[in-house]
Amino acid sequence: MTMTAAMLDAVDALARRCEEREAAAPDAFSQESLDDVKRSSLLLAPLRESAGGQSCTLADAVVAIETLARHSPSVALLASMPLGLSGVVESIAPVVPEAHAASWAQQADEFATSVRAGAWYAAANSEKGAGGSLDALKTVAARDADGTWRVTGEKILASSGRYATYFFSLAKVDAADLPGAGVAEM
Repeated sequence: MTMTAAMLDAVDALARRCEEREAAAPDAFSQESLDDVKRSSLLLAPLRESAGGQSCTLADAVVAIETLARHSPSVALLASMPLGLSGVVESIAPVVPEAHAASWAQQADEFATSVRAGAWYAAANSEKGAGGSLDALKTVAARDADGTWRVTGEKILASSGRYATYFFSLAKVDAADLPGAGVAEM
């Protein structure tokens, strides 16, 4: 399903409210704008309807971010992290191996529940000297003896980190800890 005209109008109205706040206080980020984005259905739009979304495409999420960016670039940057994560969560679901499908669906539902409760997700992927190379990542995620994941490494940027409830990040993972893992996982 693609975004309906009503959904696009709602995104445009949200973007214009953020733009007005930015114009009124150009030297300060508006917490009210961030809260407005959280209250909207925008962040969950790419998720399936049973998870509280509107089954929009990842391309629709990009259109929403572009709409926000035309009016409020700072809000668009912050919203792109959790909105993009919603799109990735849903677009990957059809290709998750059968053995992991139930776990993926549970994690997707937990993600949706947290966003509806006001959680904010930020990306912490950039590392000094790594550029865009997954092979150059130094951050490692490994399981402890008790099965708990531990992430070690140093990130240099976390877009919207000040507002984050949770961070998502890229890290190298050993296939022994996560069967089927590639060079890096999120």
